[in-house]
Formats: sequence, structure tokens, C-alpha cells
Amino acid sequence: MTASSWLTEHAGVSGVLRSARAALLKRDALARAGDPSSRSAGGEARKALRDAGPRIDTLEQALDTPSLASLGEGERRRRADLISALRAEHANLLRTAEAGVRRATTPPGSGSSSPMPGTMPSAGMQQLAPGRVFGRRSPPKETTETRPLDDRGLVQLQQTRIKEQDAQLGTLSGLLQKQRQMGEEIGTEINVQNEMLEQLDQDVTRFGAKMGRAKRQMNRLG
Repeated sequence: MTASSWLTEHAGVSGVLRSARAALLKRDALARAGDPSSRSAGGEARKALRDAGPRIDTLEQALDTPSLASLGEGERRRRADLISALRAEHANLLRTAEAGVRRATTPPGSGSSSPMPGTMPSAGMQQLAPGRVFGRRSPPKETTETRPLDDRGLVQLQQTRIKEQDAQLGTLSGLLQKQRQMGEEIGTEINVQNEMLEQLDQDVTRFGAKMGRAKRQMNRLG
């Protein structure tokens, strides 16, 4: 794997994780609407996550191969941070996917989903049971932007936000690459200037030695 193909593979894995996230959002929206096709969306998300795991491992292992030994220390750390971010996103999506599996496979009316005798279900349980899967977090608050949207609209809004963030990250990545290129050019120019200064210093030293010899000869003649 070359330095360029590594970045291409990283972009591919990021796309797989985005697809898994979109599939989970679709699953939750369909489940809330009582649509049985939510299981299919959940299966699509889990398949994408199973595909992403080994590819993240491959990216991490590739950093230690001879083909990427020419990378600078700063670039190597940056790529290691990108892998850490992928692993964190992958683990978070896996937890969300597994939470959805446990909820979907709980038989209606079973003891695990009904309150114990003599107790009353909490308001949080009543709100979370038919809604999206958020683990132990409290339900999100509606905003003026999301309030008029239906399930499909929420999914589209989420996808739009993801695309906007990807575009911003792409712009930032381009700026960082330009800064790196400028830094390399400045470093090359400094090296050239240092060589010129060393050459000038050698010329001055030789000229001083010649002047010293000439002065000694003039003193002998005088």
C-alpha cells in the first residue's frame, strides 16, 4: 500500500461508516413507524460494519510497512489519529447496531420489556421505547429545524449535515496539504541558502588566507 492508496482506502472506509450510520438512522425511523423493513436496514448496517473492521486493521498495519517508511513523523501521527477516529466511530456504530438488535429481538409482552409488578414505568422508558435507539442518553430535544420534519425528512437532514461536514473536512484537508507543501518548499529553500552560506564562508576563509600570505611577502620585501 502506497501513501496515496492509503488515503484512498481511508476515504473508502469513511464512506462505509457513513453508509452504516445512514442505514441505522433509516432503521430507527422505520422501526418507529412500525415498518418491518427496518430489520433489513439494520442488517445492511451490520454488514457494512463487518466490512469496515478488517479494513481499519489493514490501514493501521500498513503504517508499519516499508512502503510507508518515507512518511514524516508528523504525517505518521496524523494518519494514526485518523485511524483512532475511525475506530471510535466504528465502535460507536457497533454499539448502536447491537442495541437495535437486542430491542428488535425482545418479544412483545416479555418480562424484560415490561415493568416489574408493583412498579410504574418511568417517563424516560415510555419515551424511549417507541423512539430511536439512544442507549442510556436522554431523548434529543426538538428544534425549530427538526420539528416540522417527518422520519424521512430527519434522515435527509442528517445526510445533508454529514455531507456538509465531509465538505468542510475536505476543505480543511486541502488547506493542510497546501501548508505542508509550503513548509517543504521553505525547508528546501533554507537548505539551499545554508549551502550558499557555507560556500561563501569557505571562499572568505580562502581569500583571508591568500591576503595573509600576500601581506607576509610584502613585509619581507619592505
